[in-house]
Amino acid sequence: MTYSNTTWLEPLQILLIEGSSSDVFLTTEALKLSGMNFDVHVAHNRSEVTSFLRSTGDMTQPPPDVILFGLNPFMDETKRLLAELKSDQQLMFVPLILLAGSPAECDFLRSAALPADAYLTRPLDTGEFTVCVDALTRVRAAQA
Repeated sequence: MTYSNTTWLEPLQILLIEGSSSDVFLTTEALKLSGMNFDVHVAHNRSEVTSFLRSTGDMTQPPPDVILFGLNPFMDETKRLLAELKSDQQLMFVPLILLAGSPAECDFLRSAALPADAYLTRPLDTGEFTVCVDALTRVRAAQA
């Protein structure tokens, strides 16, 4: 499923990995408030992530500019998926942002040294998200 907002010229391609339909709704609504031009591609599980990434690999759609990861990062399958995303040659420079349910959970995720570039708390603060994505994409562009 893809959600779009068309305020700016180049849409930011966001891959939202989220198992909860209500969290998908809340995240996409928060993104709409940001005024950013974006396309959100939603994957609810590992097989949908794999399917989306195959379509970017064969160039039927562009790779994501940022990955928002809302799945429980402590489940074994989710840990493997996080590691795969960060080790993939096509995605290694794509900012990966873990979404947490509370500031305490954000701190806990940071302390667990999970392979993420940033940690944001839900509900998504659009100002914080915009600043975070802008900073991460600049850093990643310089590294690429």
